[in-house]
Amino acid sequence: MYWCAASSNGNGEMVLQKWQSILNHVANIHHGHGDQFQECQHGPLEERAWIKQGSMAHDELKSVVNGRMLVKDIKKLSPGQQTSGLEAFHKVVCHFAPKMVHFFHSQMNARLYLAALHFNENSSREQAVDKNGTPMYSISYPKGRKGEGIAKEVKVNYYIKFISEYVDQLMEEVLLHRQVHQTYSQARIYRNLERARPGPLSTSTPRRPKQDIIENQICCFNRL
Repeated sequence: MYWCAASSNGNGEMVLQKWQSILNHVANIHHGHGDQFQECQHGPLEERAWIKQGSMAHDELKSVVNGRMLVKDIKKLSPGQQTSGLEAFHKVVCHFAPKMVHFFHSQMNARLYLAALHFNENSSREQAVDKNGTPMYSISYPKGRKGEGIAKEVKVNYYIKFISEYVDQLMEEVLLHRQVHQTYSQARIYRNLERARPGPLSTSTPRRPKQDIIENQICCFNRL
């Protein structure tokens, strides 16, 4: 599915035809898929057991490939941008600002800045190599693969090579402010932190009088 989207340059109909060509490919039919995608792009294939068209296995696969919602949505797949990076960033945010802990606006703002700094500093780490210069991989065994291993690149250790860069800059900034401003209150006024702080969400709409709320509650119970 990823290849279908990445190789179609945003052409939704092409994405769909490539996806539906699976039904022909597994039956050893590699031509005549559609008007835009007429043949498979792979090279010669070795002998294998193919799925016969009209068989129960092929019909089951067909019901999945041609699922109504899937066929509708697959045309909208992004050709280049995926959500894995965003999901990785959200994981970093949850590390700096856990959802089970309450933070005020200024605290949350600072923690989001830290998460962004940390992610930007470490999201493009190079693959680690061993002493012989060979790229390193780790093997994981997801439940959905039924024991089949997946190779994942081992990245360089960011605690050693990367994390100190932005942390050192932050510490230098803290020490500089400590020398210029003798107290936290002075530094707070200098940074004008109160200016950007929004009011509570509950104040964004006008409040009904207390008596009206009570009377409405009583009427609701009387109707029951």
